[in-house]
Amino acid sequence: VFWLANHFGTQLDANHIEAAERVLLLVEELTTLGPDEKHRVMALSSRFNYSLEVGNCCEAEAALVRFNSVPRPKSRGVYKLGDAELYLCQLRLRQGRLDDEMLSVAMRAAKEGRNRFRIRQLHNLRGEWLLSICRFAESEAAYEECIAMARESGLPRPYAEVGRAVAQAKQGKIDQARETAERIALLED
Repeated sequence: VFWLANHFGTQLDANHIEAAERVLLLVEELTTLGPDEKHRVMALSSRFNYSLEVGNCCEAEAALVRFNSVPRPKSRGVYKLGDAELYLCQLRLRQGRLDDEMLSVAMRAAKEGRNRFRIRQLHNLRGEWLLSICRFAESEAAYEECIAMARESGLPRPYAEVGRAVAQAKQGKIDQARETAERIALLED
């Protein structure tokens, strides 16, 4: 189930929606065959991500409710503190119901769980949210936090770079936005 759930993520990240859905259905079917809670958590997490990706917020909400009802596995490879909190923030952003308090709670949980991957995602999500409510300087700062963390780990963050460029442009920092855009173009090569 673990390898299939990873394959699902690869298909979803590549925007192969139909293939991702077929793999997800197989993951969900296999989790019903055994009592292993970690597989159930992986399947529910995958269902949530798929539903959010295809824009089905009602299904994502239902998957999140089921996800939160399952005991958390001990394996950090399957679940880390901050995962569920990030999922809730992602859903609320899509629903237009995200707020600073919810992001702060999620960030505290991710930091407590030493979940750097989710911390980076939360900085990126904060930048996206702030951009959507026209708080451009704060958005730029949030994206910069995400980019700095990614660079520490040697990871590219093109989405955060794009967000930062938009926030810069919205503030009239056209030269900086252009420099950021040129840096993004280099990432794509």
